[in-house]
Amino acid sequence: MLVKPEEVGLSSPRLARIGEHVERYIDAGKLAGALTLVARRGQVAYFEPLGYLEIERRRPVTRDAVFRIYGNCPTTPVGVAGLSGGRARARS
Repeated sequence: MLVKPEEVGLSSPRLARIGEHVERYIDAGKLAGALTLVARRGQVAYFEPLGYLEIERRRPVTRDAVFRIYGNCPTTPVGVAGLSGGRARARS
């Protein structure tokens, strides 16, 4: 459930800057899309899908989008688990 950022000690205008920043990367072609989430004290204060899952088809990122994460570095799974609070599942 999404709460007002101020309820958990965050600033709505400052959180909006996240989307603006990510949009610049998308517009510059550095990212196709992103799903950004900020939580504090166990409450989600910012959750925004931006850009596209498939640029060619103009298929937008949705809040329930699933991403495949690839990496040659053995620390990639550790980073994902850390970002997800240990809730990420690896699938082959």
